[in-house]
Amino acid sequence: MQELKPILTKFSQKEYEALMEKAAEALERGDEVEHDRLLSIAPISPEQAFELKRYLGIKGMIAEKINLSWAVEAFGEDWLQE
Repeated sequence: MQELKPILTKFSQKEYEALMEKAAEALERGDEVEHDRLLSIAPISPEQAFELKRYLGIKGMIAEKINLSWAVEAFGEDWLQE
């Protein structure tokens, strides 16, 4: 069985805003698949990650392919431990 690794793709605030703009444009034109794809690669906020860790655990968030880069920036690499 292959070990799951966290998604830590970094985004600057400017890159994040551009991604959100593209996602909104996709939704406006009715392309829900593209909208969902774009949202799925965006990092979640450290606050969201902190709450999700309580409910899903780190392994659950990794399995869901949640981008945890901002959480790791805020809390450090050790935060990825259960």
